Amino acid sequence: MITTKELCAVLGVAPSTIRLYEKYLPKDPWARGQNNYRGFHFENMLCLLTARLLGSYGISMKESVEVILAGDLTSMDCELGQRVSPLAEERRRASDLIESLDRDRALLAKVPYLLEAYEVIDIPSFFYLESAWTKASSEQQRLVRTWSREIPFVRYTPHYHVEGLRDGAEPSPDLPRSGFSVPTRFADYVDLASPHVRFVPSFKAVALVIRVDGIFSESSERDKGTMPFNEPLYVRVLDMVSSALSREGSELTGNIYTQLLYANLPLRADGSDAVQYYYVFSPLVR
Repeated sequence: MITTKELCAVLGVAPSTIRLYEKYLPKDPWARGQNNYRGFHFENMLCLLTARLLGSYGISMKESVEVILAGDLTSMDCELGQRVSPLAEERRRASDLIESLDRDRALLAKVPYLLEAYEVIDIPSFFYLESAWTKASSEQQRLVRTWSREIPFVRYTPHYHVEGLRDGAEPSPDLPRSGFSVPTRFADYVDLASPHVRFVPSFKAVALVIRVDGIFSESSERDKGTMPFNEPLYVRVLDMVSSALSREGSELTGNIYTQLLYANLPLRADGSDAVQYYYVFSPLVR
């Protein structure tokens, strides 16, 4: 036999709450102990403790006691599992959503200074040799050596696939996104018969100066010179640039945030590892 005071202390509830539990317990839960002291049966206290535990998982007091009194542990486990699993899944989803919102909120907060400047420019026509040096064939390497010998300025362009950019189309993942270019005024020194050499006509573009501060890691070689990708962030940048250009009678041919994946040429750095500047071209129709 346990006293009401002791029962309340164990359960952490008030005496009035105990009275609410009485109707869910076996008949005559109360009894008279020694000295005619009114007490509570110990087994009923265990029943309440178990029911209170189940209640923390969303099971009602009445359902908990019914399962306990039935003595069917299998039913209890089944009932508990059915209630706990959906709750755990909802909690996981809520946690993931909060984490995602916090991450996007932190990135979107950078937009006011992410886009530092932009201008509409004319990109002159030039010759373009696709492929980075490490992936170039022996013939391509020979062409580049010839260019470098004869031409004062041979530009390595690691930031985009020129043809795809000029046409406003997303570059194919199968095509190289880097290469060497040379101005057309040096056409006499370019092997125009080579199948590797492409002529790229002049086109208008919007040049963006984008500052990235602390949202990508410099530790990985793969990340160096690469814009971090976050779609909500770039959609916001796209809206800002599109609105500004529309006032000048221009429009973009394609999404900026898509092109940023292929436009990773650093303009300058201020000495801090956490800050990088990128000069990004995106095709433009006027």
